[in-house]
Amino acid sequence: MPLPESDSEEEQEERGPVIRARPDRVKLAPLWIKKIEEWFVLAESNFNRNGVQDSRLKFDLTLPALSDDILDQVGGVLRAAGQLRDPYRALKDKLVSLFAPNKLDQVNSVIYGPELGNRRPSQLLETMMAQLPEGENENSLLFKGIFLNRLPADLKDQVAVYFEIENSRELAKIADNFWFARNARRGQTAAVAAAANMESSATGSTDDLEDEEVVAAIRGGKKQQKPFQKKPFVKKQQSQPSRGGAQVSVCYRHKKFGGDAWKCDDPSSCFMAGLVGSGN
Repeated sequence: MPLPESDSEEEQEERGPVIRARPDRVKLAPLWIKKIEEWFVLAESNFNRNGVQDSRLKFDLTLPALSDDILDQVGGVLRAAGQLRDPYRALKDKLVSLFAPNKLDQVNSVIYGPELGNRRPSQLLETMMAQLPEGENENSLLFKGIFLNRLPADLKDQVAVYFEIENSRELAKIADNFWFARNARRGQTAAVAAAANMESSATGSTDDLEDEEVVAAIRGGKKQQKPFQKKPFVKKQQSQPSRGGAQVSVCYRHKKFGGDAWKCDDPSSCFMAGLVGSGN
């Protein structure tokens, strides 16, 4: 069967100036199965940037991005490509139908998706809106309620006051403000605690500031002193060597000269009385 004729010159002029095709510059990443539609957006941007408009050429450039398993699933399109007017469109439609998430999957991604993590609330909202099925209202109370429940408890309580605001993005901006303020407080608390630890290390103290002390330091107040508690006095017993069960000590001469002492100053209690040398 002969292929249909290409577009007329008038139709090509309506599409604007034609960029010289440079298919050798088209580099497509392996197909993103979990983000099939986003992959085609980037692929077609690559085609346009390099002047590739012919459907057959786009079809040929797309095939290397498909794994063997995927090629097995689009075999019908491959076999009929030579007879199709727009083989690239046929291939794209087949791949999207195979791998695009259905509406139930999209809804579950919105409801059970990842938590806030290190992102700003507005970034979380954009992710949720991208997963929202087509036609669903991004400003509905239900959607905003799901967004609110994905926030940490402390942010949720603060943002809940503004829950009925009409626009979801405006609600996310309010959440961003609380998010920035919370992170600033945590950073200041960490800085004060680090400074306190450095000071205690310099003075030989290993006690860390308690939470209320850190808060007081942040607010410019004085650290609350703990009430003085007098510790009971315990006399430290000093062990001494014994001789025959009696309390013994060391005389001055033996303490000074050791075994070189020529006599003992206190033979009755000095345990070194038997060690008498000749000299000192």
